Amino acid sequence: MSHSDDDRGGDDVLEWSVFPFKENLMRSAAVVAVIAAAGTVVYAAFRDPFLAVLAVALLAASLFSYFTRTTYRLGRRGGLTSRDITPTRRESRFRLSRRRQGWSRSVR
Repeated sequence: MSHSDDDRGGDDVLEWSVFPFKENLMRSAAVVAVIAAAGTVVYAAFRDPFLAVLAVALLAASLFSYFTRTTYRLGRRGGLTSRDITPTRRESRFRLSRRRQGWSRSVR
């Protein structure tokens, strides 16, 4: 975690990154094994390599945020934003309200 000044106005900013895939290698190996097993089961059931690859791709895509690093940024005026490997920052889906509250009221 780093604590720095925001370039736009000198606001205090709290920024941190998470990379779940690297944090727990045993769980990550289990996730990869489950995805591979799902592809194997689909291939065994339908004997169609396209469907097996499609199943693996859909499972991997649904776990995209688990496989990539995400950086979160919390500021006085900006709310919570997140940035993954895409070049644009987007507002986090966890933001509960668009109403702004003073920093001194929420953190003491």
